[in-house]
Amino acid sequence: MAYNFKKLKVLVADDDATICLVIANIFRTLKVKDCLTARNGEEAVELFKEHKPDVVLTDWNMKDMCGLELTRIIRDIDKEINGVTPVILTSGYADMEKVKEAINVGVNEFLLKPFSVNDLASRVAYVVEHPRDCIDIEGYFGPDRRRRDSSEYDGPERRTREG
Repeated sequence: MAYNFKKLKVLVADDDATICLVIANIFRTLKVKDCLTARNGEEAVELFKEHKPDVVLTDWNMKDMCGLELTRIIRDIDKEINGVTPVILTSGYADMEKVKEAINVGVNEFLLKPFSVNDLASRVAYVVEHPRDCIDIEGYFGPDRRRRDSSEYDGPERRTREG
């Protein structure tokens, strides 16, 4: 069954006008409730504060504020309101060090450019349908960086699920 995007409010931040327009049109085709677009990081922060979108899609490489800086600001805002907004970072960088850097800032998902409509739709549906636990430790606030529960580690810093 296909994901129903009709209830989603999405914020797209990309300083390339053509890319921003194409992604916004993809979201309109997917019938998202609302697609907000920002041409720079500062505008994205203001739109985020005003509209509190369900998902943020941001480019890594923007002129005034990169996607990592935008994610850090979003995480600071999230911490104040006690929530974690899914952030998907798009980039042409494919090396693992860049991916790790993005994850350590609090990015939920990484989407390598160029991507297809299906890639974008499945990534957005995934972050909405599979929210990660929120981690609040010294130096980090954001989604749990671990994707799986590994029973192999049994050391003193092993996380446990309380509930």
